[in-house]
Amino acid sequence: MRSPPSCSPAERALRFLAAQEKVLYTQMPYAYITHVHTAIFVYCMPIPFFLVKDNGWYTVLFVMFYCDVVIGLENLAVEIENPFGTDANDLPMDAYCCQITRDICDIVKRRQVRTAEAGDEARQFEGVLKYDDEDEVEVEDEEGDDDSDD
Repeated sequence: MRSPPSCSPAERALRFLAAQEKVLYTQMPYAYITHVHTAIFVYCMPIPFFLVKDNGWYTVLFVMFYCDVVIGLENLAVEIENPFGTDANDLPMDAYCCQITRDICDIVKRRQVRTAEAGDEARQFEGVLKYDDEDEVEVEDEEGDDDSDD
């Protein structure tokens, strides 16, 4: 989801949060889940009849393994339907948030250091510029007069 370039970082963060909440609260329709369960059952039931002629008793092992894989994939899809919980298979959102917090603190500290350095440089030039009572810099024009109206 791309945000318009005129959005502020806060607006982009809110849009991202809204997109994640959409993923979190969107449920699979019950009819879809029932249809998938039925399709898997109907697909797995006739497999032994097609494999028994070539494989004999090994058909039982092949079908058990195959059905375990197919049903496992379906259960995996149900498990990852909501990736923002606290189960073992969910995303580590606490770790992500801690990393983002560390990054933001690092950015703020760097910004403070740069601001302090810029302040030190500005103080070096304080004696060079003359300020009047209204904190405006006096600028002399070409004729030697100053711009201030006295």
